Amino acid sequence: MIAKSYRYRPNLTVFVLSTLFFAGVAAVLTRAALTNNQGALINGLIELSVDQATIFYWALAACGFGFVLLGLVGIGVHFRSEKSQLVIHDDHLDIPPLMFHRRHRVHFRDVRAIKWYDIAGTRIFEMHTSAGKVGVSNRLFRNRQEFEEACAHLEQMILPHLPQ
Repeated sequence: MIAKSYRYRPNLTVFVLSTLFFAGVAAVLTRAALTNNQGALINGLIELSVDQATIFYWALAACGFGFVLLGLVGIGVHFRSEKSQLVIHDDHLDIPPLMFHRRHRVHFRDVRAIKWYDIAGTRIFEMHTSAGKVGVSNRLFRNRQEFEEACAHLEQMILPHLPQ
């Protein structure tokens, strides 16, 4: 029997904006690499010749293109995960697969401890089991209120199973 279900997927706006930003970075650095005719001095400590500076610009441009690819993967995951749901059952939690993470099933009887983390505006509800740690982030919910509701429900389901 399903107790409660919540939409749980990445925010499309974040992926689109970050992809556009890194596309701009990659374009500027590619232009710098193509038109470079002077060396570079980095923080007054590292001096690069013209060829070294060009290689440095190409390396930074490649990093920018790599982040563009990751952003495109994230956008694809967003559309693929249209129906991604975090589902709280009577005896377990199902967390859908996301980007580089596999699907998780956490049985409440296996939870040894729960912790809350606040990191730069991101709130994480973490469950420690014998198999490892599994976290639920507020960034993947529609809004903060839905996240708080889901975590309150999870705490209510987990607390009776925690070791004293």
